[in-house]
Amino acid sequence: MTEKYFTVDAALLQELGERLIGRPHIAVAELIKNAYDADANTCEVVLEDNRITISDNGEGMDENTFTSLYLRLGTQHKRDAMTSKRLGRPLTGAKGVGRLAT
Repeated sequence: MTEKYFTVDAALLQELGERLIGRPHIAVAELIKNAYDADANTCEVVLEDNRITISDNGEGMDENTFTSLYLRLGTQHKRDAMTSKRLGRPLTGAKGVGRLAT
């Protein structure tokens, strides 16, 4: 038998995001935690009419990290690494789904 793979509809990501993240303030907190995990010294949250902008000066990701870690839902990377690269902060991620907050 040849290998078979699951495919995922965008509706599943929305469903998971809503169930696991739940409320808007939790989603904002998840994004701020990502800034902390990226060793940001500053994280700015701007509230406008129908928009929330969160920006930080954290480490960012190269293409390989983006592809192998960020795009892989449920990754255990933060559990395995335990601390951030530059500042040695304890990483806040647990389930690997915080990216669904967006």
